[in-house]
Amino acid sequence: MSVDNSSSLPLLLDEALSGPLYGLPPVQSGLQKISAYQRSRQGSLHAHRKSFELELLSWKALWNADLPIHSLPAELLIEIFTYLLQPDKTSWRPWTRLMGVCRHWCALIRRAPAFWTDVWVTDRSLKWFELTMLRARKALVCINISGKCDLKAAVPVVVTHADHIRKLYICIPSTSSAHLLEPVLATLFPHLVDLNIDVQRTSSRRQSIDVRYRGSNCPRLSVLSLARLCLPWTVSLIANLHELTLTSCRLANTPLSMEDFLGVLEHGQRLSTIHLRKFLSVAITLGTSAPHSRVVVLSNLRSFRCIDLPDRVAEFIPHIRGHERCTYALTGLCSGLDDPFASFTNLLPRNPAQLAAFEPLKNPQRPPFLPTIFISCLQFDCSISCSASPFSGGLDLRLESQEWGTNWGPFLDRALQELAAIFKHCPPLEPPCLHLDINGVADVVLPSTWDLIFDALPAIQRLSIDCAGCSFPSAVTMSLGAPFPDGISLPESVLEYFAHSFPAGPFVPHTDWRRGVRLPSLQRLSIHGWGWDGEDPVEAVLACLRSREMHGVPRLHYLGLGALPYLDLEELDDLEWDDESQWERRHDFGEEIRARLSAVVERFEEY
Repeated sequence: MSVDNSSSLPLLLDEALSGPLYGLPPVQSGLQKISAYQRSRQGSLHAHRKSFELELLSWKALWNADLPIHSLPAELLIEIFTYLLQPDKTSWRPWTRLMGVCRHWCALIRRAPAFWTDVWVTDRSLKWFELTMLRARKALVCINISGKCDLKAAVPVVVTHADHIRKLYICIPSTSSAHLLEPVLATLFPHLVDLNIDVQRTSSRRQSIDVRYRGSNCPRLSVLSLARLCLPWTVSLIANLHELTLTSCRLANTPLSMEDFLGVLEHGQRLSTIHLRKFLSVAITLGTSAPHSRVVVLSNLRSFRCIDLPDRVAEFIPHIRGHERCTYALTGLCSGLDDPFASFTNLLPRNPAQLAAFEPLKNPQRPPFLPTIFISCLQFDCSISCSASPFSGGLDLRLESQEWGTNWGPFLDRALQELAAIFKHCPPLEPPCLHLDINGVADVVLPSTWDLIFDALPAIQRLSIDCAGCSFPSAVTMSLGAPFPDGISLPESVLEYFAHSFPAGPFVPHTDWRRGVRLPSLQRLSIHGWGWDGEDPVEAVLACLRSREMHGVPRLHYLGLGALPYLDLEELDDLEWDDESQWERRHDFGEEIRARLSAVVERFEEY
């Protein structure tokens, strides 16, 4: 073994070296050392020092080989390393620390293909990529190639080792470099089960890409994710897939009619996840339709996400039905608040019969889960979510503006009206909606809108409103406390649910309940995040609670009020944050509110 003069210690480079010295020079006896030293007395001091350092390493290697831990078989050590050092998000190669313990452990890890099956190519140098593939031998590997590496040099390495690649993730930094994928898409991958190709967009305008994914060269593929590529919408493409994600892709052939598109999708019976972004608009011919009775049933489908123009989503969604616990996430693309298509109702079937039969609204989850509706209208978020639990599916409606920075705050009043309209045309929820969480500029909502939403969801037990810094929404308390001349009764389905689910509950409405205010079963009310502008909202809250009590409604279990400091920049500069009197006044004010509200509520919290 030759020694590089530029380094004082040799490197372990040869994969075929044997232990326990692994390339170190053999240890000489005492007489041999003396004789060698006499013969080289005229040599340089540096050469002698290097010789002694190598000999010291050799002795350490021999001593290390006799340690008790090395009596364990190599296979058992490798199993221990594999079990204790699983890759995580903080370190993709945690076992590299073990390679520095001793030459024996280093050699074991280098020779075990199990440690080299996750390949990350993140820079322009491909030496690590080639070395990793060499050490993995013929083990099935997962390759992740970032857009920062030299794709022109990396692609031939991928093609060379195609026969033992199990997962392949490739990021293309621009559409102009997409042609580099051609050799990969034309190669047979007999063991590939997961393919993710992301061609990133380099400009705001839609760019045409002629690179085509064929689908016939991956016979075992079960997970497919493509962005900005051409593909054929055929039975052979989706028949064996479990997960399908398409982003801004287009068909290699001409767009299909709705009936033909559904005819291919019907063969994807193994699909559990379908995510389509900006695909329906280019895959289905505009103006084509299918009969209302045409429904593709995918019994394994648990997650369906569609991001497209609202009218294209509404045309497609009635024709697909997944598992009873499938989550439907529908996002409508629009140009902003003034876009006439910026509407949640535009995402749902327009035909009343189809809307009534829409799976998430027709068959929500049964107890013990309590359905929750969450509505948010903030600067970068405009959404309505309806679910029983994070694991039981549900419905998620969103609006996404293609103009950056759209403020959806003023949209909250319209969103609540649309939510009320959605449930007005659907069968009553079973179980009924018991939790309603609202996040947005609540002071823009009119009293009539609160009346609409409370009448559409009369069985709410928990109402939580995050005002996002606006003024206190007094219209909420007006709607909750205002007399209802003709009385209000809960639907029979709601009463039956309460009777079967909470027979011993203290505040369960009976069939003969007719209350003169809205939300008679409300137990928890929280209004927080409102800006303090000098007005006292406590009187409005007291008037609301007294009116409800006067009409025979039980007291709230919980009331939470939380204000934010409503200060301009000059006031912020003058405010002394370390002044204890500021906190004392806040505490005294909280105690004053608590004393005033304790007579009409079981528990009050000021935060």
